[in-house]
Amino acid sequence: MVKPILLVMGTRPEGIKLAPVYHALKEANLPVVLCSTFQHDQLLRQVLAIFDIKPDIALDVMKPNQDLFYLTPIILSRLKPVLEETKPSLVMVQGDTTTGMVASLAAFYSRIPVAHIEAGIRTFDLDGPFPEEANRQIISVLSTFNFAATKDNVRNLLHDGVSRSKIFYTGNTVTDALRIIKEKIETNKIEINKKLKEKISSFKNKKIILFTMHRRESFGAPMKTVFQSIKKYALDHKDIEIIFPVHPNPHVKKLVTEESLELIGNINLFEPLLYQDLIYLLLNADIVVTDSGGIQEEAASLGKFAIIVRERTDRPESVIAGLAEVVGYDKLALYLALDNYLYGRVRRNSSADIFGDGFASQKIINVLRQYGDFSRTSTLLRQTQDRSV
Repeated sequence: MVKPILLVMGTRPEGIKLAPVYHALKEANLPVVLCSTFQHDQLLRQVLAIFDIKPDIALDVMKPNQDLFYLTPIILSRLKPVLEETKPSLVMVQGDTTTGMVASLAAFYSRIPVAHIEAGIRTFDLDGPFPEEANRQIISVLSTFNFAATKDNVRNLLHDGVSRSKIFYTGNTVTDALRIIKEKIETNKIEINKKLKEKISSFKNKKIILFTMHRRESFGAPMKTVFQSIKKYALDHKDIEIIFPVHPNPHVKKLVTEESLELIGNINLFEPLLYQDLIYLLLNADIVVTDSGGIQEEAASLGKFAIIVRERTDRPESVIAGLAEVVGYDKLALYLALDNYLYGRVRRNSSADIFGDGFASQKIINVLRQYGDFSRTSTLLRQTQDRSV
């Protein structure tokens, strides 16, 4: 009996970026078992429903007010019997989540090769993003297959001492997901939030700003500062409309209430949007303000300029391409960046393939088909790395 590939996910971003890979594995007739930790519960279930995916195994670890000290050991302990029962040939993870890091560690403990999708993203600062930067560095150390989204990611992996034989440049699977959903929107094969469509239709001759903010390192004073700048910009500019899908994290919701954003007429608060609604909004937005790496990638792929409210970005490619600007948590810098783009002479670029061409999943499948026996490959690649030291 052929051993399956175990695909492990736990959050909404993982669901978005692994859904095309899951379907590609199925179409290639490669045996796959999908295990979801449900580190994020409802948000991930919504994504899986959009892509018509049902997990084979659900660990259901999410609980109110969960933290890293809870998530790390419970995911590790619940994955052990999964690995013992499924006996996978390969464990595949994505990104930099706690789920991805712990699944990689569990596979390592079980002497099972690891494949890391979206490998090589770096800030080289363990404090930002926290804990994601540490997670992805740990995963790279443990991985046999590092599927890098960009050439910059390849360079980062080489800088970290990862053997070139373990690095594969494929593009980012987020562009695959984007291609699939964009096609469904344009052909009316997927339903869009009625309230969102009506709102956008009502914004005649107004500029639309998509605003999102949710990162852990932004909590407290940084997020408060950005909210205040967004609020002032909305009050000063009646010809703009800000759409803000509010993340369910209590820290975010508390600050939204404290800053009374719901009382500003041209700040439109929404519950977290389904993925197709987010892409519909991106397609209709004039500019994006975000601390989300995924949205930064999606915006660039659609040719939308993004203002990054972080101290640094781990996706410098869109900044270099002129499709993004990093302003940190500075009130004036954010205000001026919005003015410069919406009313100034900032160059507007068309969409770019800097994060991939929409077929990264197929490239990943091609690599897996080439190597076949993952256990033997893991040993050979490890020996190659040993000889190169």
